[in-house]
Amino acid sequence: MYDPMVDALAAPDVPAPTTSSLVDALLRVTERLTQVVAEETDALKIPRFADVQRLGPEKSKLATNYDTMVRALGKRPKEEIKADPDIVERLALAVRRLDGVSRENAEALRLQMTANRRILDLIAKAATTAAKPNFSYGGTRLGHGIRAQFASPPVAVNRVF
Repeated sequence: MYDPMVDALAAPDVPAPTTSSLVDALLRVTERLTQVVAEETDALKIPRFADVQRLGPEKSKLATNYDTMVRALGKRPKEEIKADPDIVERLALAVRRLDGVSRENAEALRLQMTANRRILDLIAKAATTAAKPNFSYGGTRLGHGIRAQFASPPVAVNRVF
């Protein structure tokens, strides 16, 4: 989701949006960003990596929109923002929800990365063990006979995550 309010904030020939319309746009973006982050958290827990990948671009775009709108709102007089207590309450609630799902998302991401790192370590250990020569009976090369012809080639595992 891309909010056109971002274009309105960046366009020099377009009149600046009202504080009310900026807050409304920020609420829309915050609520959608909260939904996307919650979906991503669920996808990380199952795991459904295709869904995580699918949600990534929208999450990035929404986070950029959110940042742009928060900065623009921060330049407005505080009296304009606080003029409508209902809007202030809705915005505070939306930000608290976003904070909560963001914390859950960070924990799910940390757990998934830890699990992936453990799996990669196990694969690397197995590959290292399999690549070691099997010397039976001292220094003679009995382990490099017929079996060695059918052995898998060494495997390199990239541990960069």
